Amino acid sequence: MKKKWFVMIIAVFLLINASSQTLFTYGKYPVSANEFLRAYNKNNTAPVPDKAKAIRDYLNLYIASRLKIREAYERQYDTLPQQKEELANLRMQILENYMNDPESFNKLLNEAFQRSQKDIHVAHIFISLMNANGQADSATAKEKAGEAYQRLKKGEDFSKIAKQYSNDPSVTQNNGDIGYITVFTLPYEFENIVYPLQINNISMPYKSKAGYHIFKKLGERNAVGKISAAQILLAIPPASDEATIRQITLRADSIYNRLQKGDDFSRLAPTFSNDMTSSGTGGIMPVFGIGQYDPAFENAVLALKNGELSKPFRTSHGYHIVKRISVEPIKADRNNKKFMDDIRQKVEQSDRMKTAADVLYKKVIQKTPLEKFPYRNAELWVLTDSILDHKPVGINLTLNRQSPLFKLGGKTFKVSDWSLMNR
Repeated sequence: MKKKWFVMIIAVFLLINASSQTLFTYGKYPVSANEFLRAYNKNNTAPVPDKAKAIRDYLNLYIASRLKIREAYERQYDTLPQQKEELANLRMQILENYMNDPESFNKLLNEAFQRSQKDIHVAHIFISLMNANGQADSATAKEKAGEAYQRLKKGEDFSKIAKQYSNDPSVTQNNGDIGYITVFTLPYEFENIVYPLQINNISMPYKSKAGYHIFKKLGERNAVGKISAAQILLAIPPASDEATIRQITLRADSIYNRLQKGDDFSRLAPTFSNDMTSSGTGGIMPVFGIGQYDPAFENAVLALKNGELSKPFRTSHGYHIVKRISVEPIKADRNNKKFMDDIRQKVEQSDRMKTAADVLYKKVIQKTPLEKFPYRNAELWVLTDSILDHKPVGINLTLNRQSPLFKLGGKTFKVSDWSLMNR
């Protein structure tokens, strides 16, 4: 037995030294010694006392892995929607670990900290790229955005223009006033428009994937922080008639009177509240920040003192009776590790990380010029699918496995290199 393993190890070393040779085949698929060596060196970086045994053990694992992968392809596991989604998520997680420029990330972290210290009062006009018939009409949307902007620049009332032009459904209730926001409330592209604005200034129309946006900065204040509260919500169903609304109003007043006479808030909430999230905890809501809820709700809570109970008030959701528990001020100390760790985590999970990736990409391109060879992307995808699925192309292509795709750092990458990366 020892002699057999010795012969096998010698064979492995010989094949590795002759890296272009086939190490083994499974079915009709060959594996070169070079492929195996790349995998071994990538996953075995630490020194080992017995390298021959390490190679032998890894070879067994490598063979088993390739067989399992091939079996998965044969069973078409790669075509299952769930598997495709999981693979895409995994690739993005791995990519994010590499596409991160430390200098850019620190700038984003410092910027997020600075913005966390302020709450911004914002008004908004949204003009959709879709017309009333549900068809894309970017030209008309651009024209409307320009008209609205010019009228605002002439001094016309923002709420009036918002009611006339905005496609935001909430405009009928708030006249374009979306209340206070803070860092991470809005997408980063909007945050970058709102925070630099001077108070009472209006932004130029900004085009997103959905449409055109015009913002007005109505004011700012020191950040409120995190709010703890309990509520009883009596929801008003859509399309309720006046009699139904009147009945809900009376019920809200009745509950409030009971609370005023000393009834237990935590006992009434599970019985009457329609807020499924908080009713099971005696009305206690998850801690929330500015910009998470209806501005009318947030303003009502902030107007209370700790431990104080609000009268029933109405929002777009229904009638609320709120008890303020506490407000935790925002941390102003960069040395507060818990707070900075929270900011860091939110930065890492936010859309602003694309900024750091873009900066890194530009640095890489500047240091290592990229030269792309002429080819059509559609052809590359057809050929890639053919290679990965081991199926004939079915159409005539100008590309083949040896066609060059791009040159990076003096090295030319071919279609064959690309298809291996996508295995």
